Amino acid sequence: MYALTQGRIFTGHEILDDHALVVANGLIDRVCPMAELPPGIEQRSLNGAILS
Repeated sequence: MYALTQGRIFTGHEILDDHALVVANGLIDRVCPMAELPPGIEQRSLNGAILS
């Protein structure tokens, strides 16, 4: 499990800042606010890119 962070996430309806996309077993698990990430989860930076 890891989280894609430090980017902007386009949901198809809105752009989310200060959120992360969590990947588990190769699939999207959820999108959540950074403050709700599980402790110790590996974070992979998007370096400000937009994820859509």
